Amino acid sequence: MVLIVGGIALKWSVRRRHRGRLILLGAAALLLLTLVFLDRQLLPLLSQYSKTQAQWRVTRMINEAVTAVLGDEKADYNTLVTVTRDGEGNVVSAEADTRRLNMLKAAVTTAVAERIGAEREMTVAIPVGTLLGSGYFAGRGPFVRIPVGVSGGVLTTVDSVFSAAGVNQTTHRIEMTITVDLFIAVPTAHTSVQVETPFVIAESVLLGKVPDAYTVVTGDDQTTTGQIFDYGAERLQK
Repeated sequence: MVLIVGGIALKWSVRRRHRGRLILLGAAALLLLTLVFLDRQLLPLLSQYSKTQAQWRVTRMINEAVTAVLGDEKADYNTLVTVTRDGEGNVVSAEADTRRLNMLKAAVTTAVAERIGAEREMTVAIPVGTLLGSGYFAGRGPFVRIPVGVSGGVLTTVDSVFSAAGVNQTTHRIEMTITVDLFIAVPTAHTSVQVETPFVIAESVLLGKVPDAYTVVTGDDQTTTGQIFDYGAERLQK
C-alpha cells in the first residue's frame, strides 16, 4: 500500500509540475503578445498623438509670446524702419533699426523658451477604442492618460521682404519666423518634431517712384556683417 500511495503521490507531483510549466508558457506568450501590441500599435499611436498635441500647444505658446512682446514693445513699421525720400517724394533708402529688431527678436525668443520650459511634461489622452486599432471603436471609450516629457530649442529669425504692390508701389514687410525643435519622450521611446511659425510684425506700402535697386540692412547678432538685402539688384545685373 505504501508503494501504491507513493505511486499516486508521484503521479500527482508530475502532473503539478506539468501544469506549472503550462502556466509559465502561457504567461510568457501573453507577455510576448503584449509587447508586440505595444510596439506595433500603442507606441506609434502614442508618438503621433504626442506630436500632434505638442505642435498645437507650442504653436499656442508662440502666438501668446509674440502677441505679448509686440504689445509691450509697441512695435510698428515707423518704429522699426526709417524711410528716406528726396524732395520729389521718391524713396531713397529704407533703413531698419537693427538694435531694436535684435532686442525684439531676443525678447520673443526668451518669452517662447520660458513658456516651453514651464511645461516640461504634458499628458496625452487617448481613447481606449483608438488604442485597440479598430476603426469602429476609434475615438470611443474612456481616455487613457499617459505622461509625456517635452523639451525644445528656439530659433528666431527676422527678414525684410519686398513685393510689388502696383505702379510705383512696393510693399515692405518685416517678417519674424520662430522655429522650435521639440524632443518628445514617451514611455520606452522618443520622437522629435519641428514647429515653425511665421509672423508679419510690420508692414507698409512705399508710395512714389522706387529706385531700381536699393539696400536694406536688417542686421543679426549671430553674424559678423549682418544681413544685407539688395532689392532689385539681381534684376539689374541681368
